[in-house]
Amino acid sequence: MDALRMPTALWVAGAGFALASIGAVWEAKPPRAVVGFAIAPASPGLIQLALTGEPFAWFIVFGAYPFALGLGVPAYLLMRRFGYLGLMGVTLVGFALGCGVGAIVLARGSAPELLRFGGYGALTSLIFWFIAFAGSGSSLGFRGWNPSHEA
Repeated sequence: MDALRMPTALWVAGAGFALASIGAVWEAKPPRAVVGFAIAPASPGLIQLALTGEPFAWFIVFGAYPFALGLGVPAYLLMRRFGYLGLMGVTLVGFALGCGVGAIVLARGSAPELLRFGGYGALTSLIFWFIAFAGSGSSLGFRGWNPSHEA
């Protein structure tokens, strides 16, 4: 019985954290990149949950945020520093980070499973790019977004 209560409590806490984060982001009117980091990590899991109802999608919804903070934010800062925030560059880095997360989570994952995680990473970064940079003069190539513009 206790094993069932613990995950439920974690999901409720995670849902509360996500809603509070979205509320705080909405009120603060932050840069678009912050809004992207608040919304994009949950998107692939929510899409998978809507399409399949697979319980693993809940792990993706809430489990993506620590990886987005630990891997995505540093990758964003590096890409911003060197000016590689075009759509293709962001998506390819998201795919690579997703494969890395798959290797961390699965430890001995098969190639299809790693590619699945890579797809989650690519989709997350694609959604992030559309929230943070679409319409801001960023290119669709590897290099994009002039660092003199604030995201």
